Amino acid sequence: MDPTLLVALLVALLGFAGVLLAALVPTLTPRGRKRVVIASLSIVVLALIALYVAIGHPNGASSGAAGGSGSSTGGTGGPDKSGDVREQSDNHHGVSVYANPQGEAAPGSVPHLIPYATTVNVKCYELNQSSMSSVTAFYKIDGGTWDGLWAVSDPFTNGDALGKQGGSSLDKRVPHCSP
Repeated sequence: MDPTLLVALLVALLGFAGVLLAALVPTLTPRGRKRVVIASLSIVVLALIALYVAIGHPNGASSGAAGGSGSSTGGTGGPDKSGDVREQSDNHHGVSVYANPQGEAAPGSVPHLIPYATTVNVKCYELNQSSMSSVTAFYKIDGGTWDGLWAVSDPFTNGDALGKQGGSSLDKRVPHCSP
C-alpha cells in the first residue's frame, strides 16, 4: 500500500476518533466538546484532501489505467520482456490517443487521453503522417486500455525525467514500425 495513502487513512481515523470522543465523554463542557469536534473535523477534512491527492483525481490522473500497460508506477525504462519500451506521459492535460498515425479519432469506447504520469508500453513509432505540424511521431501502444492505438510521441518523457522541460520528442530506444 502506498505510504501516503496509509498516512492519510490513519489521520482520517484519528479525526473520526476525536469526533467520537467529543460525543461520548460526558465530562467535557459544551465549549470543550465544540472545540474537540471542530479540531477533529478539521483533521478529517485534511485527511480527505490527502486521500484525494494520494489516490488521484476522479479522471484517473494519477491512478493509471487497468490492463497492465496503463500504470502510474514506475517510469520510463528499457524494453520490457515483450521488447516494448515503457514510456510515461508527461503532459498535465494528458496525451491524445488516435486510431492511426494519420491522426484519425480513436474509437469512442476508450479514453481519448492517457493521463499525466501514466506509464504505457510502446511497441514502435511511425513518423507523423497527420496534418498536425507540431507532432514529431506517433507511438503504437501495446497492451492495456489503449492497445493497438497511437499516441503522439512528443508529450512522453522519452527517456528523460518526468517534468523535464525541453526534453526529447522521440525516444531513441523505440524502434521504427515495420511496413
